[in-house]
Amino acid sequence: YNLVTNSTFADDIYIIKHQPKSAVCLPLLRKKNMIGMVYLENNIISGNFTNEHVEVLSLLCNQAAISLENATLYQTLHDVQVRERLEKQIRKSLEREKELTELKSRFISMTSHEFRTPLTSIMGVTEIFKYYSQNWNEEKKQNYLDRIQANIKHMLHMLDDVLVVNKANAGKLKFNPTPLNLLEFCRDLVEEIELGLNTKQTLVFAIQGECPEAEFDEQLLRHILRNLLSNATKYSPNESTINFDLICNQEEVTFKVKDQGIGIPEEDQKQLFESFHRCNNVGNIPGTGLGLAIVKQSVEVHGGEITVNSQVGIGTTFTVTIPLYSPAAAPEQVQRPRAVCQLAVGS
Repeated sequence: YNLVTNSTFADDIYIIKHQPKSAVCLPLLRKKNMIGMVYLENNIISGNFTNEHVEVLSLLCNQAAISLENATLYQTLHDVQVRERLEKQIRKSLEREKELTELKSRFISMTSHEFRTPLTSIMGVTEIFKYYSQNWNEEKKQNYLDRIQANIKHMLHMLDDVLVVNKANAGKLKFNPTPLNLLEFCRDLVEEIELGLNTKQTLVFAIQGECPEAEFDEQLLRHILRNLLSNATKYSPNESTINFDLICNQEEVTFKVKDQGIGIPEEDQKQLFESFHRCNNVGNIPGTGLGLAIVKQSVEVHGGEITVNSQVGIGTTFTVTIPLYSPAAAPEQVQRPRAVCQLAVGS
């Protein structure tokens, strides 16, 4: 809301003098204790800070809280025994701070690079549309509007990936399993992926067996398969065929996607599921380094497992094993069937 016009702050001297449009206050917490506060105000445009803003700012507050705690620990060292104990704590905090600093640097680098391209495209298209659209027919206008919409969707997907990873790291990733028709779900997903395919690529979808209705978190399952299928197309060469097989029986469901992608170097495979990590052979192929981190976290929320087998220049196979029914839906004494997802992608 507009702080200047809000009655709650009508007599506030600071608000009257500086007239901020909106503000947000975030606590600096360590072990559930508040050790400080971050206050951020907006003096440029009206409108509230969104939940997405708050979640990203919370990452930075966590790092700031660690830094403040380290400073406090140094000030309270007063004897050898306390010093030794606190130094161990500090080393752990510094290691964590280093990790957060590296993640922040990767995040800033990723967002500045990955968001700049679609934003530049949108700016260019809107400028052209502004000055020349009056001379265009409706088909050409729609083509330019579609380009704007495609770039906006791309940015929303990237922002969604950042928020999913943040929620998972904070232990706040929700698991909401519901009955799901896997056949319809996969067909819809294939149609979605085909819309973004290189015109020289072919995606072949095949079904084996009768697929039972299973319980999955549809949103998380979509994150898993959409990211892996998108990788399969992104890292596959032109004029190649990508095979997507849905194999069903009474015990398990297998999703298998196979391509002839660039493969994953052995030295990258240990860090493959870390946030912002990208393989050293991707070259100029765009990406955030968040997709496989999201896949792993979404699989683990389902109580499943993921493994990878890859050869550079030949391709990659991901195998995801997920319980077919949610724990709440099956009796404890009955062993639940499992779903196995196999993905072969290039990176």
